[in-house]
Amino acid sequence: LGEKVEWAVGGETGKFPLAGGEKGGVLVVEADESDATLELYKPKLLVITNVDYDHPDKFPTVESYRACFNTARSNAEKVIEGEGLTNEEIAVKVLLSRGHSLSEVEKALKKVSSELPDRRFQKLAEGVYADYAHHPAEIKYCLKRAKNLAKGKIRVLFQPHRYSRTKRFLDEFATSFDLADEVILCPVYPAFEKPIEGGTTACLYKRMCDLGRSPLLAKSCEEAWECASNSKSEGDVTLVMGAGDIINIASIINIKRK
Repeated sequence: LGEKVEWAVGGETGKFPLAGGEKGGVLVVEADESDATLELYKPKLLVITNVDYDHPDKFPTVESYRACFNTARSNAEKVIEGEGLTNEEIAVKVLLSRGHSLSEVEKALKKVSSELPDRRFQKLAEGVYADYAHHPAEIKYCLKRAKNLAKGKIRVLFQPHRYSRTKRFLDEFATSFDLADEVILCPVYPAFEKPIEGGTTACLYKRMCDLGRSPLLAKSCEEAWECASNSKSEGDVTLVMGAGDIINIASIINIKRK
């Protein structure tokens, strides 16, 4: 649209690296609240996409979590937010606020909307998609998207991310797979954490069983993929879901495709 732009984002795509652009341009930063550094930003325009409670290792209560966003709002010159806004809607609002016409914006979006970061419903093979979803709200959204594609069953390979998150949202996780026909649970990806009581994959497995679900419990992500491969049928959608190293399954899939 004629503006010089620099960016720093949290996910690579096929064409855009993590950071780049023209120096001296408008700086676009993708930031999250995980370590509370969001409170240090002083943006001209702040776009808030969602405020689903997360990162209990940093924010012990919902109130402390929301306080971080309130500080970020107060530091910004202008704020755009709205429940349920899609990325495309959020982009349109930003560009319109910068004086661009709707017709210009619509033309530009057609060129860039397909360039989503990796692991955002990324196709790995026919009927197999990888998604970064590691929060109950993200899981539900991802499954709704899969529901629109599947002609057969929806199968999920899920790797919980961090013991603290698994424990804090155990009930929410247990009910977030309702649209899935089959769920295979992988060991927790710990990041920097050590195992804690109540936060393991076995705990999630038990809670789901208590609720009448029948998940499968795998010893590794590789074992989960072998299980999924053995039961896959034409028309099925398989989701490789999580923010940890479950994405390494992609190399196994590609080897077997060759």
